[in-house]
Amino acid sequence: SYSPDGNYVATATYGDKTIRVWDLNNGELFRVYNGHADAVETVCFSPNGKYLASAGYDAKIKIWSMENSSRELMTLKGHKYSVNMVTYNKTGNLLASAGGDGTIKIWDVNSGMLLQELLGHTNGVNSIAFNRSGDCLVSASEDKTIRIWEFPPLQLLIDEARERFKERPLTPEERREYYLE
Repeated sequence: SYSPDGNYVATATYGDKTIRVWDLNNGELFRVYNGHADAVETVCFSPNGKYLASAGYDAKIKIWSMENSSRELMTLKGHKYSVNMVTYNKTGNLLASAGGDGTIKIWDVNSGMLLQELLGHTNGVNSIAFNRSGDCLVSASEDKTIRIWEFPPLQLLIDEARERFKERPLTPEERREYYLE
C-alpha cells in the first residue's frame, strides 16, 4: 500500500507476521509493526496517512499509528476466519474488512465499533473497494460473484433512529449505541 503522499510503501508479510513501512525517498526501512499472531494478509494507509490498518490469518484487524513509533492503537475482532482485505473510505472514519467467513464488516475507526455486517456472499470475500463518494462498496468473492452494496447517508440513519425511539425513554448506554448523543 502506498501512503497518500507517495513517500512510503507498506508491505504485509506471511513469514514473520509483520508489517514493514519503507521510505521511498531513501529506500530504507522506516518502521516495523509487530502484533499479529499469524500471517499478515493485507495492509492499507488511511487517507490522511496517519494510520495503517492491517489484517490476516489471525482474524484480527489492527490499527497502527504512523506518527507514534510502532504503536498499536486498537484491535478489531469480529471475523471467524482470516481477514483478506481492509480498506478505508475517503474520509478515513470507516474501515471495511473482507473476511474468509464470507462477510464484510464496516467499522467506525474512531470508536472501534462494528457498525454493519454485510451478508450475501457464500464463500470468502477477497476484494473490496469504496466508491469515491463512499456511499457504495463493491466486493468480489470466491463464490464467483461481485456485489455492490449501497449505504444511505449517515445522517439519514441517525434521523430514522431518532424518529423510531422518540416515544421511548432510552438508557444512556442505548442513546450512545444509537448515536443519539
